[in-house]
Amino acid sequence: MADMHLQINPDGSTEMRKTVLWPSTTTGREEVLTHIFAQNNWRVSRLFNVSGSHWKVEVSCQQVSYKINLYISSVRDEARQDDNLKCS
Repeated sequence: MADMHLQINPDGSTEMRKTVLWPSTTTGREEVLTHIFAQNNWRVSRLFNVSGSHWKVEVSCQQVSYKINLYISSVRDEARQDDNLKCS
């Protein structure tokens, strides 16, 4: 497995960077999910792991709020070549 891969940024640009893996601890996963959902004036009011890959997330901004059932897990391709794209 290559240490660096060509990855797509949220704005559509690409860059070579180290592949970040899904953390193995619940605390690490909470930090990642909070970082993802608490952007651009959004606030995470509730985040907890129901079980395994099932998370409940409540987010809001000034105009709207959402209750999300999120299913997320680590999917890795150890044989992926460094020029294969991965969305971040």
